[in-house]
Amino acid sequence: MAGIQDGLNTLSSNLGIDVPDGLVDAIPYATAIIAGAGLAYGVLHTERQFSAADRTARNKIQFVQAMTLMSRVGVSSTLAMVGGAGGALVGSSVPLVGSLVGGVTGSMAGAGMGMYLNKHLEPHMLHLALDITGLTADDLFYYKNKVRIDSTAWRFRQTASELNMQGEI
Repeated sequence: MAGIQDGLNTLSSNLGIDVPDGLVDAIPYATAIIAGAGLAYGVLHTERQFSAADRTARNKIQFVQAMTLMSRVGVSSTLAMVGGAGGALVGSSVPLVGSLVGGVTGSMAGAGMGMYLNKHLEPHMLHLALDITGLTADDLFYYKNKVRIDSTAWRFRQTASELNMQGEI
């Protein structure tokens, strides 16, 4: 086991990657891991949901989703960290468990504040991301339902042609 750990440490030092020694060392990376998983899920979901759209449109949609996800994760994680640090500082006045209880309570309060702020900031971030990409909410609706909309339009076109043919006879 020590040989594997030494090999990973050598490999990571060569690539500039810091491999955590244990679970406690990995906690600061939890937000990045969650954000990365959310981005990967968003890409897969977008590819399935907007499969009828062209590559450029899907890239723009993925950018919009990534911007809104990153803003939510950034606000929540920052406020949770600040709340945890503040709670631990206040809790340090109580010996032994005060810092732990204060840190957990502060983190939960910060995360709650982050969720509250995200509810109010998300529409603004979505608007900003749409402005950057040049998309509109109607574009998102169209690309999401492109196959059904195009099929319906084609049936209207065929019906209109049939009605015009009957009127000429």
